[in-house]
Amino acid sequence: MSPFNLIFILTFGILASSRPCSRAQSKFVREYFARSLLPVYQKYSQPIPESCPFSPIRDIYHFHENNKTKLDIHRWKCELCGKLFAKESDLDKHFDNRHENTLQTDKSSICLANYCRIFRCDVLNKQSVKNSQCHESTLKILRNKCQEHIDLCVPKSASLSIQNKLTIELRDKLCSFLTCSRLGESPDYMQTSTSFLQVFAIIFVIVLSIIAYVVINYTDLM
Repeated sequence: MSPFNLIFILTFGILASSRPCSRAQSKFVREYFARSLLPVYQKYSQPIPESCPFSPIRDIYHFHENNKTKLDIHRWKCELCGKLFAKESDLDKHFDNRHENTLQTDKSSICLANYCRIFRCDVLNKQSVKNSQCHESTLKILRNKCQEHIDLCVPKSASLSIQNKLTIELRDKLCSFLTCSRLGESPDYMQTSTSFLQVFAIIFVIVLSIIAYVVINYTDLM
């Protein structure tokens, strides 16, 4: 490993460990993994190995997430004490204030927010990236780290053929975006959501146009 790589990794690790684990960023990584990478495991009927740093069971907030219930759009329930909240963010604050001692803090626990650079949390939340601020050399280091993490996420119990397929597809779902040309590109699950909203908007406009046409013609007849 080159000195530059080592400095980058050590600096990133120190910065990540010196701040509290962000629930919002952890949620982003958690959702990205569940909607983009988890289907790859399901496709090949393979488990997520405990060595994987993105494994749900290693998530520091895993116990809290398993004790949330969304009753309806404006009601969230804490299953640890039964209290109700209007927003998920309020429930998260409740966990921090009242149930902090139930955090999963054993030595294998991981703060998913520490992997935000690999999952492009800030870039995708802003939905834009300035090419002038993008450096391929930095992204190459990040991409290599991503690939190393993915290698830990491939179950060794699977056949070599399945291991190879998982490695290729998992890297494609995550690491392949770590280039200047693709850094701002949304993963498939985000693109699907956008397309649905666009279709809904078009249908809504068409319905309004039909209603307006009917109303105008009915008025003329009167």
